[in-house]
Amino acid sequence: MLKDFLQQVQQESTFELNIFNGQLQVRGRILSPSEIEKASLINSLLLQSLADSGEITQFQKMSEKLQDNPDDEIISQAYSLLSKIRPDQIDKVNQSQDHLIAQTITHARRNEDEQWEKIQLVLTQQEQSAERNLLWIGMISKADRNTIINKALSGHKEAVERLATFH
Repeated sequence: MLKDFLQQVQQESTFELNIFNGQLQVRGRILSPSEIEKASLINSLLLQSLADSGEITQFQKMSEKLQDNPDDEIISQAYSLLSKIRPDQIDKVNQSQDHLIAQTITHARRNEDEQWEKIQLVLTQQEQSAERNLLWIGMISKADRNTIINKALSGHKEAVERLATFH
């Protein structure tokens, strides 16, 4: 009985997604609560630096204006507001996301008929190697990156909820 439960836990701790417009299927693991807290802390520090300067409210208002019916003036104001974010702040968030994605993706395959192969996402183009199944994270689109991050972050809550119903 314990073995059945542990197998269910193992199964619930992974996810599968298609990336590269469906050309590659990847398997990854969800993030642990402490990994989620670390990711949230980095993003919170960026938001805190914006809040300290009073710009967070401006960002919220600008977001609403951009969703309504943006004209050239509103778009220009948005660019002006975004220019106040320091590149090093954005870089820290991106680096954090790169590390999270790299630690979650573990296997890949081209289609359902193939066996899963171990894959490692690397942080620099120089580390990339087809022979060693090393893929540079810089080649993954922003949309695919967001999908992976969302699945890895939300996966823990979903897994705990599903396991609560396991008998």
